[in-house]
Amino acid sequence: MVNLAAKPDTMYDFGGFPSILYTLRYPASTDLKLAADVVAKLRESGLRVGTTDQRSLDHGMWTPLMLMYPQADIPLVMVSLPHGASADTFFQMGRALRTLREDNVMIIGSGSYTHNLWQLSADGSTPQPWAAAFAGWMDQALQDNRQQDILHWKQLAPLARENHPTDEHFNPLLVVMGAASDDATPAKLHDDWRMGSLSMACWRFD
Repeated sequence: MVNLAAKPDTMYDFGGFPSILYTLRYPASTDLKLAADVVAKLRESGLRVGTTDQRSLDHGMWTPLMLMYPQADIPLVMVSLPHGASADTFFQMGRALRTLREDNVMIIGSGSYTHNLWQLSADGSTPQPWAAAFAGWMDQALQDNRQQDILHWKQLAPLARENHPTDEHFNPLLVVMGAASDDATPAKLHDDWRMGSLSMACWRFD
């Protein structure tokens, strides 16, 4: 689904966090021309695409953008990922959109390198061995540009399901990997751990 809401509201699709988070707003505007291009490119690649003008910006969209562009002065297009799709489908989405980079469009895959909210420790705790093992394997796979291994991460990465009981926080990585230039080695921009098992690693794909 591609969001066509011209002035999307801010969605608080999370629970159990400090009340101040529910007062934040990110009043950005959708680039409707770019959104139409996104729809066309996805359809041309053979993917099923829908649109909506009723969607607010979810926290996967506005939380990183609030840190990157706090004035909300960058036009954006929010694209959802198909639930239950294959890794190859997410990679294909990236391939379909990567020519947008030639028009100075930044493609952001917003998720979490590890994301098991049932295995949290006190903030500041040493990363759990099972989380560190997964992140270390993924780091090396990305640095070696082992795309096929990453696409088959559920079978090959250590303790994959312990780190990602569900896929939605990992799948955006597959999209941006698909949008990357051929044979381009990604670079890690940031590395941080929260609550003993949440990796906040951030990668750049050229």
